[in-house]
Amino acid sequence: MFLDTRRSDTKKPRWPWFISIAIAMFLAWSLYDQQVEILELVSGPLPTATPTEISPLEHVAYGDQLLLNGQMALALEHYERAIAMDPSYAEAYAKRARALLLDGQTDTAVEVAQQGAEIDPESARCQTALSMALDWDGRVEEAVAAGMKATSLDKDYAPGHAALAEALADQGLIEDALGHATTSLELAPENPFALRAMGYVYEVQGEYETAISYYEQAKAITPNLAYILLDLGRNYRALGLWEEAVLVFEQAISLAPDDVRGYDQLGWTYYVQSLYSAAVQSLEEAIEVNPDYATAYGHLGVVLYVSRDYETAIPNFQQAISLGAQNEEYYYELGFCYVYIDECEEAIPYFEQALIINPSSEVAAQGLEMCQ
Repeated sequence: MFLDTRRSDTKKPRWPWFISIAIAMFLAWSLYDQQVEILELVSGPLPTATPTEISPLEHVAYGDQLLLNGQMALALEHYERAIAMDPSYAEAYAKRARALLLDGQTDTAVEVAQQGAEIDPESARCQTALSMALDWDGRVEEAVAAGMKATSLDKDYAPGHAALAEALADQGLIEDALGHATTSLELAPENPFALRAMGYVYEVQGEYETAISYYEQAKAITPNLAYILLDLGRNYRALGLWEEAVLVFEQAISLAPDDVRGYDQLGWTYYVQSLYSAAVQSLEEAIEVNPDYATAYGHLGVVLYVSRDYETAIPNFQQAISLGAQNEEYYYELGFCYVYIDECEEAIPYFEQALIINPSSEVAAQGLEMCQ
């Protein structure tokens, strides 16, 4: 075996090697930094890495998925992004309008739906969104016209028939409404909006149990859509099923805590059970969520009126009216609030307005007679 007798007994120090490496790295970085400065002087700042933007079509597709999952705020963000990227994308306006409606923003929904219909007046989807928005805004005749146009543009578009069915039901044309709701379901048996439309047609007729069966089917498909739960709760309440109504309204609030309608409907459900304190609490919460929701002020006014808290009821009725509520009951109960605090002169205009809304209102006529 060969032995190396030349091995030194002492080790050479390594620090010169480390210094060399450090100097080399410093020089390399200095050269790179100088190159970057030169490039930026010539062509401007270098671009930073950014995620690739998806297309408007993809934004709408994501919005649709989020909407069906009940995530309205996120869905609206995607629809709005699609519109910002392509302001001529009419269907994005239609989708945004529908999401706004389901989120309780009716006034804005009408404006957006009208924009979409102006961009593409021959789009069945845009006409459907417009029909739905107008109907929910109480403009029923216009809603029927838009729905008729939607179904004429595309007779196989199920949501068009569904929207028209709801508008026709609100117009009192039940047979026609039922026909379009049936067509909608034949075209799309598992479409939650088609199922909802059929339920609504039966609800308008007072057939609440049948309506519930369709709403339940819609809920099974889209369990996170709060507005389907509002439909269910309303029909449970009509049948006197208080516990069921309260439960689904509470579920709706849990799913959509920023939607005033859940609190309002829960408060009204407590009211019809004569649970006035609970009703006041829920309706005050509704007003906190949306101080511009006229119905919550009107409902709170009614509860306070029945509780004989007339002085507190007055400003709530007045606020409901100032926000656009044209409800006969609000006017004549506001009139009687003034009567019961011995201010009949203040009451007269409200009785008169109730009679303008409904000339055959016996209650308003009695109040006016009392004051005159």
